[in-house]
Amino acid sequence: MFDARNSRHQTNPADCFKFRVEDRFQCCKSKKVKYTYRTEYSLPLPIPLEAAINKEEVTAFETRKTELKAKGLRMDLDHVVRPRVKLFSCLDSFSQSEIVEQFYSTAINAKTTARKTTRLASFPDYLLIHLKKFTLREDWVPIKLDVAVEMPDILDLSSLRGSGPQPGEDPLPELTGTPPPPPQLDQNILEQLMDMGYIYTHIFLENIFL
Repeated sequence: MFDARNSRHQTNPADCFKFRVEDRFQCCKSKKVKYTYRTEYSLPLPIPLEAAINKEEVTAFETRKTELKAKGLRMDLDHVVRPRVKLFSCLDSFSQSEIVEQFYSTAINAKTTARKTTRLASFPDYLLIHLKKFTLREDWVPIKLDVAVEMPDILDLSSLRGSGPQPGEDPLPELTGTPPPPPQLDQNILEQLMDMGYIYTHIFLENIFL
């Protein structure tokens, strides 16, 4: 997206969007933690449809659309009802911790589960927000969410501020000796992806680790 080569020996205009992300992993067995950091230029936010503030209206609309479809009729596009989700709900969803399967813990020298929490280690001058409207259904078919996200006039991101290692936390040991075995992939799912013409990206690989 941003190429520093185009601004060699001068200020890179993309730097005003750059910030650091802090990922905290806690081994569920040993309770020891690990912090990693990476540079990003946009903040990807999931859209939790379950947090829609007009659920009843959406349900009524979907019911009416189904009834009209059964009669061979179409819904008037001027009366489409989309789920309305507040940006704060997207931020809350982003800040929730998640369970990482097949996490290699250097504390127990084996794979286990870990709890991952993501925060912002620094803030940019200008924040680019990427609303993740594209997702995958359970049958691996990509779809685009037809949803409206309501933006506030003032955005307070103080709750997303990373704090770094804390007193009393026991860090995971550094990896030494033989590296952990590479992740194993489910060959059946890989073949299904090939049949559907997908290019392997992390969004797929994260879901097919054994």
